[in-house]
Amino acid sequence: MTGSDGLVYGSKAYLVVDGEAMIDVVDAKTSELLKQISTTTLMGEAEGVNPRRIAAKDGCIFVSTYGGYVAVIDTVNYELVAKLQAGSYPEGMAFSGKMLFVANCDYGMGTNPSISIFSTDVANKSFRKIIDLKDSLINNPTTLVANGHDLYIPCGDTYEPNPPIA
Repeated sequence: MTGSDGLVYGSKAYLVVDGEAMIDVVDAKTSELLKQISTTTLMGEAEGVNPRRIAAKDGCIFVSTYGGYVAVIDTVNYELVAKLQAGSYPEGMAFSGKMLFVANCDYGMGTNPSISIFSTDVANKSFRKIIDLKDSLINNPTTLVANGHDLYIPCGDTYEPNPPIA
């Protein structure tokens, strides 16, 4: 069992458990386990494999998976609001207004890294992919930082030619 990310949003903490394809929802004050969300049950075996990173906005959590998707999950009823197709091995996410940016690391292979950009309107359950931004300067992005006007894309090296898929 490998924890890959977590965040506190409202009164709950959400812990991403990669190897178990699970999101553990716990009470942020007492650490009591409230719910376990199976990403493979929620999204499908292929799409929900290896959840990686998490972000939150407008009453939803956004969870990237190595299946190439981002799950949008309601924080009240834990139901899937939307399944957004990102790029190759999505990792970290950042919001700027209603724009969601997703770092597609391509598992460090260096052949298909990109940043997926979505227009989001959670209240109306409207999500639209704008583009997969590709550039020779984008290599193995795993984290994104947005400050409202700028997007920062820390990049890493390439490694391992054959990524393991659980």
